[in-house]
Amino acid sequence: MRRAAVVPVLALVLVVLPAALLAACGEESGGAASGDDPATAAAPSTDDLDGTFTSTAVQGRELVRRTQVTLHFEDGRMAVRAGCNTMSAAYEVDDAGTLRWTDAPVSTMKGCPSALAAQDRWLSDLLFDGVAATLDGDALTLSGDAAGEEVVIDLERG
Repeated sequence: MRRAAVVPVLALVLVVLPAALLAACGEESGGAASGDDPATAAAPSTDDLDGTFTSTAVQGRELVRRTQVTLHFEDGRMAVRAGCNTMSAAYEVDDAGTLRWTDAPVSTMKGCPSALAAQDRWLSDLLFDGVAATLDGDALTLSGDAAGEEVVIDLERG
């Protein structure tokens, strides 16, 4: 009879304990997943940025239909594309987390429709003036002032 009482208790321990341990492993000290915690975003170093990032959202500027912003970081250079030409120059991220080109960018010279050419100029001006950059895992967020309007660009590495 005593053996029958032990089996349900043992079964309960074997089910509840692993579930509790798995739940604890999925949370950080704040209780949120790391990608959802804005406190984990930090100013990136140039080494952190190596690779390609593509926009997932742009706030404060409507992009030309079927275009996106792409940034590629490699060997101290940042190449960007906003739908037509590719522009590239040396860049820096200063101690305050401002990402900017340090030289005038060179560019391919495709003949672009005027809306795409204007979008290229907008992105070039934004990055030459500098944007606040934060990196949280593979999510890069750029925010800055473009022609008097606040712009936020969310990008993902990949």
